[in-house]
Amino acid sequence: MSKIRNVVPLGTGHGSTMALKMTSDSDYKPSRDPVTRSRMTVRGRFRSSKRRPSIAWESLLERSACYRFEFSPAVIAFYEQPDPIKFYFQGKLSRYTPDFRLHLNNGETWFVEVKPLKHLQRPDLFQKFLTISDEYRNQGYGFIVITDEELNHFDLESNLTHIHYYRLRELSDLTIRQARNWVLQTDSPTLGKMHEYFGDMTTAFVLISQQYICLDLTSPFSSGSNLYLPEEDHHATLLFSYRTAPAFELCNL
Repeated sequence: MSKIRNVVPLGTGHGSTMALKMTSDSDYKPSRDPVTRSRMTVRGRFRSSKRRPSIAWESLLERSACYRFEFSPAVIAFYEQPDPIKFYFQGKLSRYTPDFRLHLNNGETWFVEVKPLKHLQRPDLFQKFLTISDEYRNQGYGFIVITDEELNHFDLESNLTHIHYYRLRELSDLTIRQARNWVLQTDSPTLGKMHEYFGDMTTAFVLISQQYICLDLTSPFSSGSNLYLPEEDHHATLLFSYRTAPAFELCNL
């Protein structure tokens, strides 16, 4: 997999010939419905500007991952419960359904497993994921594992949850131009100063949520939070760390 810039440094086989079928948003259906009354798990739906309708999640870790995918410029679309693959493991034909499929703006497709780190440390699951990773690589796709260690960032989670509320609000082209020009022309622009400029905090958070204006998402928001325009390589940014085969250690980005 190509290296994509990560701005949030967090946390401490036998191949089958099955090809994966990619679908568009309009006809996409998860391989199973994660949100059912029969599943004794915390579950819900995530509203995304990158895919309609909403995305189903079935654990708090998966919900946290959805926030990271939604606000990572490098991720242009993500899907829950994509089509399963078949692979041979310990001499038997097995079936695996990943938690998510990511489409990146560099053309790559990654499949994602979201798991507590303690599960990944089990020898049987470790070997299984290693085989799954080989299968995806043989098909030309990436496979990553995101654990609770990578998602354990309270301030980032709180900030993304807050600005997500404003993610689908509409902005006029005039407002976007005014905001960008204001940042360029203002000495040390801050969240508080932008509040004064527009007369309300809502406009500032809509601009931030849609990433026309940036600030440090890993620190608590305050009136003194510094604002800046997206960098040229902004679209290569991920807001999550992840693990890949063969060791499933954190990637050194």
